[in-house]
Amino acid sequence: MYKFSHILRWILPLVVTLILVARAQGEEALTAKEKLFLERHSVWKVHSEDYWPPFNYREFGERKGYSTELVLLLAQQVGTKVEFVDVADWAEALDKLKAKELDIISNMTPTQEGQQFAKFADSRTIAVTNALVSSDAINSITKLSDLIGKSLAVVQGAAEIPVIRENYPEIRLVETQDTLHSIEKVVSGRVTAAFDSEHVLRFYLENYIDSPLRVTSLAENVNLGVYYQTLAVRKDRPELASILDKAYLSLSPETIQSLKRKWLTNNQTNKVNVLNLNRDERMYLNEKQVIRYCTHPDFLPVEGTLDGKAQGMTGEYVQYFEKSLAIKFEHVLSASWKESLQNIEAGKCDVLTLSRPNKSRLDYMTYTQPYLSLPVAVAIHQNTPYAAEISALVGRYVGFNRNHGLADEFRERYPDVNFVPVDSAFTGLQMVENKELFGFIGALPVVTYHLQNYFPNLMVGSRMNQSFPLSVGVNKAEEKLANILNKAIEKMDIRLHSSILNSWTPVNYKPVSDNRLVWAVLTIGFIVVCAIGYSYYVLQMKYRKLEELSTKDQLTGLYNRYTIDTVLAEQVAQFGFSRKPFSVILGDIDHFKILNDRYGHLIGDQALITMSRVFEENISDSDLVGRWGGEELIVICPGKTEEQAEYLAETLRLAINAEYFDEVGTMSCSFGVAQYFAKHSITDLMQRADRALYHSKRMGRNTVTSYTDFHLQYKGDAT
Repeated sequence: MYKFSHILRWILPLVVTLILVARAQGEEALTAKEKLFLERHSVWKVHSEDYWPPFNYREFGERKGYSTELVLLLAQQVGTKVEFVDVADWAEALDKLKAKELDIISNMTPTQEGQQFAKFADSRTIAVTNALVSSDAINSITKLSDLIGKSLAVVQGAAEIPVIRENYPEIRLVETQDTLHSIEKVVSGRVTAAFDSEHVLRFYLENYIDSPLRVTSLAENVNLGVYYQTLAVRKDRPELASILDKAYLSLSPETIQSLKRKWLTNNQTNKVNVLNLNRDERMYLNEKQVIRYCTHPDFLPVEGTLDGKAQGMTGEYVQYFEKSLAIKFEHVLSASWKESLQNIEAGKCDVLTLSRPNKSRLDYMTYTQPYLSLPVAVAIHQNTPYAAEISALVGRYVGFNRNHGLADEFRERYPDVNFVPVDSAFTGLQMVENKELFGFIGALPVVTYHLQNYFPNLMVGSRMNQSFPLSVGVNKAEEKLANILNKAIEKMDIRLHSSILNSWTPVNYKPVSDNRLVWAVLTIGFIVVCAIGYSYYVLQMKYRKLEELSTKDQLTGLYNRYTIDTVLAEQVAQFGFSRKPFSVILGDIDHFKILNDRYGHLIGDQALITMSRVFEENISDSDLVGRWGGEELIVICPGKTEEQAEYLAETLRLAINAEYFDEVGTMSCSFGVAQYFAKHSITDLMQRADRALYHSKRMGRNTVTSYTDFHLQYKGDAT
């Protein structure tokens, strides 16, 4: 230890000296004229674009991209500051440089035309490959010559325009404001293809555009394939170009490679789901920068305020909206629900995270489609007669929260129940505990939360055939925002809802001694039928741990039967809102019992693990795969018709046939596919999938059968 410390005493001063010498050499590399220039121009005005990712763009109101970070590094190297100047488009950037309103354009291709008003640095900071984007249905567009006689969108002022016109005069060029405009013209069919950097085109298609488009690289095109960009400065400030070159050369190769890996190897994005937002909607979000939201301060675990911060399950959905829309959501504190309503009416907040359409609020608020539905239940005292049926409430006094807007519906549906309005769930449940009310009716997760935390002598006595369908309430002045949020809601998938459910559903339960309390515990599971999950809340349990419900199968790592049942119920609830199709695929490993008998259960388990991996690798992000039981696997396919799910099942079948299973060799799987329809229950759906699967087995295995095909062949067996 002494020797190491002794060596360190000598090495550290040497390292520090070398660093200081290197820095001194970097400073000495600047000429006296360049140093004087920096003294007089300590702030650089640099152009900032909105829509040229991953090089130069804005997200969350923050400037991002390779070129943006590079110019900041260069300024740091020579001790200057950067002032970013926003430009609406590339043409404006060029105009501002010509007018000497900019010092630097951080990403520009050197051209003879550009040299008339700009001085280019010698350092090649970016190597760019051009590409075309066209409709996926047009397979014939693989090179620029394929566009002869057709239209091509290109950004106005792009350096490649003269080259395209010279080499491909028969192509009709359509100049656009920016890349996003170009892509939108392809989507709408107004042009055949669009031309831009391959990085930029792929970034947009992967993160913003939800249309069947394809990107074709032009790397092999001699004149337009690969080119480089550098920094361009005002022509009357050549010293600045020299300074930028020296600053760039002073960066270590590791620093430059790290920057390129960050931005050009894997496109950076906060994307959760691709949203097909049009340009106006993207512009709206870009200008908005922050969306202010109000919540119900006392509706835990759904949402609430603790220590001045928003809590509850809606917090998870706010995070989803933030990432999907690439914009920050800012919580506006409210002391009460009434104040939240006043805030949105006064324009102090843009949205309410949870709200139900109400005639009295339509003057100042519009609504998205529902994204959450909460079942309704009644809490009663444990010492009162058990009220498993709603008929037990006839003639009784039952409290409800006056702020939740279901009073008229309750009274109309249950005219023989005496409903009493109260100010909050806590107040109503306290009145039940004091036996001032027979029961309290409210959203099941809210009732359960209060019972577990504050009212151990109460229980869930009955549930009503009613639910809270909840939407995002949007200030009427922000109707464009409502449309944008609807697009985000439509893209919510079962993985999002399941992750929220699995993260925040409590798993510790009180041991019970009678069926009433067993039913009370099981009602928590019923939340899954219509609710989308719980958000974070601190659950101070006074009960002993009975068991922990796992959501994953321990052997395969797939979702287990409990979670699959949960997600199926959720899909049925969502179908009630949107009428969007969903289907299921049942897969059964062929001859699995024989495999176990021949090779043993350890090899059988390994084969099942490999089979599960093949399933996971060949489904889309919106699908969910689980272990249905034994050697049966299930795939839930939101948004897919039976025909589309059948195609996926065939893809899985072929992938399994191509897989090598250790110790076993090749294996196969039989499949049954069925689609959910409104008149059916989950049991009906699974029976149909099972019948189709059985038919595949009868047909010799290693086959895919849809229920429709099975039904047409065996009408007598269908119900």
